[in-house]
Amino acid sequence: NSAVNVTLTTGLTKRLDFAVAIPYEINESGEQGLSSAELGMKFVLVRNFISFTFGYILGSPGYTINSILSKSIGLTTIHFNLGFTSTGDVKEAVITSLGGAIEYPVLKRLILVGEVTAEASSTIVWEMLIGAYLPVSESLMIDFGVGRGLSKENNSMLKGTLGLTYAF
Repeated sequence: NSAVNVTLTTGLTKRLDFAVAIPYEINESGEQGLSSAELGMKFVLVRNFISFTFGYILGSPGYTINSILSKSIGLTTIHFNLGFTSTGDVKEAVITSLGGAIEYPVLKRLILVGEVTAEASSTIVWEMLIGAYLPVSESLMIDFGVGRGLSKENNSMLKGTLGLTYAF
């Protein structure tokens, strides 16, 4: 699957952000179109160190809660994530996710990103993503990446992402 996302983000307070993401997806069979919008909130507990996110896809009974621990060492920033996704179906297990990411600025306005994630329910499925983001201005950011599966369940999966974020 590949996706192009348009995200609008606004700071409600110094510690609380609200976002709406509108994805356009293309799947393996060639079908394409707008997917369900996602609403999100981010609460910063300790600035530049600990934050929590909440996500909800419109029309879905499920939701996601994620914790993020970030640390900058020189120019490099490292992130660790631990999250839980509820499908909304009491018969299905909660999906646990974890991940790590590294950001490094290669140019003044080009930041490379590498990420490894895992989701666990009945099995553990690993993925990786290599990409970059480009802050065009204080309010506008473009991001892109290529990812692939690392587990036997998804090792043939290859996906691309392209995003546009506007903060106001």
